[in-house]
Amino acid sequence: MISTKKFLTGGLIVLALLITVFAAISAAPTVTLNTPADDAVDADGDVTFAYIAANSPTSCALYTNLTGAWAVDQTDDSVVNGVNTFEKEDIADNSEFIWNVMCTNGDGDAWGSA
Repeated sequence: MISTKKFLTGGLIVLALLITVFAAISAAPTVTLNTPADDAVDADGDVTFAYIAANSPTSCALYTNLTGAWAVDQTDDSVVNGVNTFEKEDIADNSEFIWNVMCTNGDGDAWGSA
């Protein structure tokens, strides 16, 4: 937050207020992981990874360790505020894996939280 002193000219006060307003509306995206839930069991090997994105993300990436290493599995450059999904087919039976989603916009990056 920017503080102003009374001796500033009107133009500088307006500039300080604009900077304060811009800082308030500029924020890194937020990501909430929806499904699959922790310890979920899937019978057919096809999994929908659902998450909620906010603060105008420009792209999001699904990270998993399905290949044995933590890495980007898929990306989406047409993300919307709200619910988004990644589809993954043919996951081996009895697979245990971890996943997360990272979204980005011009103001930063954010990992998903449950």
